[in-house]
Amino acid sequence: MITVRLLAAVTAYVVVLLEVYSGVIRGPWWWGLPGGLVISLLIATSIFGDQLGRGPGADAGNRPTVAFGQWLLILAVAFGVSFFSYAFGRFIIPDIMPTLPPS
Repeated sequence: MITVRLLAAVTAYVVVLLEVYSGVIRGPWWWGLPGGLVISLLIATSIFGDQLGRGPGADAGNRPTVAFGQWLLILAVAFGVSFFSYAFGRFIIPDIMPTLPPS
């Protein structure tokens, strides 16, 4: 299970870096949607993966149900991270990186 969690952390890190890069190259705004979906899947897997991975015979009557509000919160956090990373690359990095003089 530790390998899956490490891969999830690396995947989230790479998605955030790709969102920053897509902001730097001035990609369209909708490029934040796939990153938000991937991050929301990673968050949901990290929260509910242990509970769902127990198998069908292991205490099946006590499985938790995910409320609609929990999914909204997961999606809001994931899309917030994704679009903030995009906006960081689009608006903040060009201001802090000095431009090279023309050659």
